[in-house]
Amino acid sequence: MFVTCYSKSKSDSLVDHAGLSCTWNLQNVYEPVTVLVSNSAHRCACVSSYNHTIVFVGCEDGSICLWDLNESDSMHKSYQLNNKHFVGRLPTYSTSAIQVAESHNSKITSIQAIRFDQEQLQMTSYQVASLDEHGVIVIWVVLSVLDSSFSGSQTDLGLRPGGKIKMVKSAAINANFPQHAPELFPELRTYAFQQSYSDSNMYYVATDKGAILKTSRAESVTTELLLRGTRHPLHHWVYRFQQV
Repeated sequence: MFVTCYSKSKSDSLVDHAGLSCTWNLQNVYEPVTVLVSNSAHRCACVSSYNHTIVFVGCEDGSICLWDLNESDSMHKSYQLNNKHFVGRLPTYSTSAIQVAESHNSKITSIQAIRFDQEQLQMTSYQVASLDEHGVIVIWVVLSVLDSSFSGSQTDLGLRPGGKIKMVKSAAINANFPQHAPELFPELRTYAFQQSYSDSNMYYVATDKGAILKTSRAESVTTELLLRGTRHPLHHWVYRFQQV
């Protein structure tokens, strides 16, 4: 399975939502398996490495949406297109309804499942990380809801009525704050990040100045500037990169 995010066409009135993503089965690429919709444009997506029926999407308004693909179609709205029926699934959980201090305040540019070791495979919760364009990485813990109700949650407004999966903020890292290159900030924008293979607490962050930052969840470790791309004419925006 893979996930695609789409920008909404101005002439397309099929769905009354700004955000649209689809999941696909490579054995049938002619129509999506599921259609995911939300109230903000979708910027990036990933599938849980722990449970492949959980999809995460980062949105233009800074929110993170989670879809539990195990939910019944009856919980969502049906649409008709070219005599074909499909279901537009609203998020099981969205951070748009929680306090600003607990989420991002700028658009999400990248989201990924956090790599786990063999011991964590036995855990009932797992984590994802999201990056916004201002260099803030938020670590989220994904949890099962034991007392799910179709009347909704009185304490967690981000949880859709009947939803069984939610997200809780675990930590935040401000990568956009290196001490050795103040002339690059605060104009710097961040577009991609990668968890270190050698240290699960370490992250590399790509920027629109061609610079690569290294930051950590450890409070004692400050953000470092690994590459200063502005001195080379070929270095400009870095949208994606891969550690090998």
